[in-house]
Amino acid sequence: MAYSRIWNGSSFVEPDFSYGSGSAISAADSVWIWDGSQFVKVWPSFTPITEINQTRTNYPVPAGATQVRIKKLIGGGGSGGSGYGSGSSNRGGGSGGGGSAVIDEIVIPVSLLGSTYSVVVGQGGAPSGRGGAIGGSSPGNDGGLSRFSSGSVVLTANGGKGGKGGNASSTVAGGAGGTWSATGVTGVVGHNGTAGGSGGSPSGGSGGDAPDNTTGGCPGGGGGVGVSGLGVFGSTGGDGGNSLSANGGPGGTSNTSVSEATGQTGRSGGSGRPGGGGGGAGIGSLYGEAPGGDAGQYGAGSGGSCGGNNQTQSGGTPGDGYVEITWE
Repeated sequence: MAYSRIWNGSSFVEPDFSYGSGSAISAADSVWIWDGSQFVKVWPSFTPITEINQTRTNYPVPAGATQVRIKKLIGGGGSGGSGYGSGSSNRGGGSGGGGSAVIDEIVIPVSLLGSTYSVVVGQGGAPSGRGGAIGGSSPGNDGGLSRFSSGSVVLTANGGKGGKGGNASSTVAGGAGGTWSATGVTGVVGHNGTAGGSGGSPSGGSGGDAPDNTTGGCPGGGGGVGVSGLGVFGSTGGDGGNSLSANGGPGGTSNTSVSEATGQTGRSGGSGRPGGGGGGAGIGSLYGEAPGGDAGQYGAGSGGSCGGNNQTQSGGTPGDGYVEITWE
């Protein structure tokens, strides 16, 4: 940097900054200046190192770094469950997967850290898969946690929980939203994820809408419609939840083509921001089974699929986690 060396009369040299404590002269470990909006380190010189979605295990803290900036920590979203398949009984829709937690930007001095650090990047839960044999369903899967840890400092954004598979007798609740935690450092701000929408009633109900996440966490996916043994079905799948940065996908419309009955994909939130939840499935004309909608990146839950006469389709694919850190 331009301020990291001084002229000694014949050449530029690294300065020797010292300060008095009242009883001794001690060497300073760094020097900062105010640039009008923030403090900027000018000595010793260090080129910032940014790592995005880079898994680390007991990796050395970079020599010369004085702090780490945790830009964003987002877990993986939960996947929606599949609806219940049966040719004659009531068939409940699968519920939506939950959204993950989010931890906002925080700067941590290396004095609070250990000599090494580890990073885990959570993945979205695997799609539920089809409902199996007639008379069954498949649950969604939990999203993985994202974590930064070094010494006693541990920041964790837990993933959303998977939605539940539909059944013949009761409405199933959506997967729970992920929670966050922090130890070893103060001033951390985080936001829990929100739940997925409930599956449609086995007596023929529409899928439940996932609530919007209005605090900064990730939303869940919508639930799939249910179908009664008498052939009554819900009119729409549940809408995926909105995040502060992206809209959720609308639920599919019943009694249309399977493509129109499929839950729609949630919007992406962009780099390091929560996406929108996937929409839940309606049911196609002639009882065509439709899948749940995929979630937008990052961290949102996916939609559940509808109940049907045959082997039901899968819930959607949820958003993955996101971790960005910069050593400074």
